[in-house]
Amino acid sequence: MKKVKQFKKCPQCGRLYNDLNMRYCLNDNYPLIDHETNNPLGEQLKDFDRPIYKPTLDDLKREQAKESVDPSCVPKCPTCGSERVKKISTMKRATHMHLFGFFSKTAVSQFCCENCGYKW
Repeated sequence: MKKVKQFKKCPQCGRLYNDLNMRYCLNDNYPLIDHETNNPLGEQLKDFDRPIYKPTLDDLKREQAKESVDPSCVPKCPTCGSERVKKISTMKRATHMHLFGFFSKTAVSQFCCENCGYKW
């Protein structure tokens, strides 16, 4: 007789897991239920020891702030136009200033392009 493989299912996203030891979904951290029994979620959640994650008002405000970033405020490399720009830390600038003085491009720059390496 062929053995039937058991699965656990996330009721939130519908993803199936074959590891029966898993208790929470990797996508959305939602408690998993047995796929074969299809018991209501409330009955299966009685044995779980932690509450379901619900986003707070601060989390929602943070997500809205990320979505509402004005594209004109994002720094771009003047050489290649890439948005992959990082700020050069104060410690790194001070170290280069101490070692090389004003001859160091890093010491007198604020940003560095991760695409082409240009500093300004």
